[in-house]
Amino acid sequence: MVGVAFFVALTPIWETDIFWHITVGRSILDEGRLPVANIWSAADPAQPYDTLYWLYDLFVAWIDRRLGLPAVRWVHAVWFSGTLAGFYAALRGLKCAPSLATLFALLLLAAFHDRIRLRPHLFGFTFDLLLTFAVIALHRLHRWLWLYAFLAFFVWASLHNIPAWSGLLGLLALSALILIYEHVVKIDQLRGRALMLTLGAALGCVVAPASLDWVSTFRFEPVSYIDEFLAWPAVTARQSGARLPHGVLARLFSPAALIGWLIVAWRWWNVIRLDPERRRVQGAPRELILALFFVVLSLGWWRFFYFGALALLLLYVAWKRLSEDPPRERVVQRTPSKWASVRLALASTAVTVITVHYEALDYPSFGTAIEARATTVDARYFPTLTTALLAESGIRARIGTIPNWGGYILYHGWPRLSVTIDGRFVAPPVVSAVTHQIVEIRQTGQNAHHLPALYAQLPADFLVMPAPAFLGGAVPEDWVRIASGPTDDLYARRSPHLPEWIARLREVAARHGALPKAPSQ
Repeated sequence: MVGVAFFVALTPIWETDIFWHITVGRSILDEGRLPVANIWSAADPAQPYDTLYWLYDLFVAWIDRRLGLPAVRWVHAVWFSGTLAGFYAALRGLKCAPSLATLFALLLLAAFHDRIRLRPHLFGFTFDLLLTFAVIALHRLHRWLWLYAFLAFFVWASLHNIPAWSGLLGLLALSALILIYEHVVKIDQLRGRALMLTLGAALGCVVAPASLDWVSTFRFEPVSYIDEFLAWPAVTARQSGARLPHGVLARLFSPAALIGWLIVAWRWWNVIRLDPERRRVQGAPRELILALFFVVLSLGWWRFFYFGALALLLLYVAWKRLSEDPPRERVVQRTPSKWASVRLALASTAVTVITVHYEALDYPSFGTAIEARATTVDARYFPTLTTALLAESGIRARIGTIPNWGGYILYHGWPRLSVTIDGRFVAPPVVSAVTHQIVEIRQTGQNAHHLPALYAQLPADFLVMPAPAFLGGAVPEDWVRIASGPTDDLYARRSPHLPEWIARLREVAARHGALPKAPSQ
């Protein structure tokens, strides 16, 4: 199970978020403070910038600066694999049978597969699990619970801000319902611990630097987070018409969790209705409350199937707690029968095969997928050659590109290179509107003759666009194509600097053994 998780997490880098995070982190390392303006923008460098992930940015930039980008990738893979191993150990601590614990871990891996990238999601995944098990073991937590919650949510809000606030919202709902329930049945079992947990979490979220910046993130302005590549390797799979059983499997978790919640809630209601005294001994249905919160998240955020998987885990724990006779505050797992163990083993094998199959869809063979783990960056998804030419030439210029590539260009070329738009920055309205139109034309292939005029509106000295950049029309007079890479074309705007730029680019290209194309008219 850990090996499968490590194999999946060690995927070559295929999306550009990590490059943007490292670029922001470098600024924090160099300046010793959080950035307050989008200094990387070629369109509006004075625009306010929200550092919602400052601790993650700082962490990955520090690793990249000292150990290089391959180490960043390995740290993420080890962290995720270790978290899943800890999840398995926690289940075993709940007296869950090894086969069932393995199945739960693999289901969680399959449900979270879409988020296994070099992003703060991998660290948020850890805190989601910590929150889950904190609620399960709420009756046994230490008196310094509020301090632990404060530290955990402080770090969580600094690494992956908005999900930390989402977790706090779940805790608020949990505490409110526990207070109401225990007031009605005249008991005092969990309200104190629930309040301490929530208080510590709230303080941690509030005092974390830039934690409240998410309020301004949701401005009613055009946001540049567009044209994200389809979840790899679904790109190739869709083009070939292949079915994605992995995605089909993951989509089952949310409705299954909803049905499971109704069944467990019905059983809990019958238990307390038939035995009023047990209502006091059993206490508030805390797993049911958090499970419902996770079900809502999984249904509302269509990509976050793993919330449904976590809800299924909580429902399992709640069912076992209700099945105890007499009820106790400890989950007891009876030893499964021989055939039950066989069925669990077969289910685990099926999930493993489907997950590995999905991971290998983007490669000619499974052997190629294994060999790719030795590669840090998947060059099929980046403008590698043209970015190298621009970065190594020393040219100081503004680059017009698609949102996906903005972070990659900044990682290699900042501070000499700035970009008109990036997948995580809020662009000025004009730039955002133009980029939306460019992306729509490139995706649909319609109205391609408008592209040259749209490119001319960008505040850019160079264009780095997927080849061919000017679909369906000739290159306009104010642009010159000066190089082509495996994935993109490089155009320069005509200016007095153009001869000097071409000479510099040719000098760098000669070192790479790939001369740019002759300037096209």
